[in-house]
Amino acid sequence: MKRLLFLTATVALAGGPARADGNGVSTAPPAARADDCHCDDKSPEKLRGFPFKGRVIAVQAERGEVRVTSGEIPDALPAGVHDFKADKAVLAALGPGREFLARTEQRKGEWWLFDVRLLVPLPDSH
Repeated sequence: MKRLLFLTATVALAGGPARADGNGVSTAPPAARADDCHCDDKSPEKLRGFPFKGRVIAVQAERGEVRVTSGEIPDALPAGVHDFKADKAVLAALGPGREFLARTEQRKGEWWLFDVRLLVPLPDSH
């Protein structure tokens, strides 16, 4: 059976990719502190959208969408294949076959994908 490792980096990083200035000094955004994850924030009114696990079928960057297959998203969508709108950083990080954890919500009648966390397959232990 395939095992998955949860990758703790968020796809949509506010600071963008790391760069070096003229002196070779990294200008990468600072790493998030452990207490910045809001993991203890369990109240439903503070969490937006619906959590789910999905697998990318296709990225349709020209349309700003990603096609995903997933199980049922309780109180939101039935199991199956769905197209989600996503911002450019999310679209750039996803590719066919990638599994992820994310949240989704409806915005002006369209389903949006956000808070994406990529899952990394672990090597077989055989």
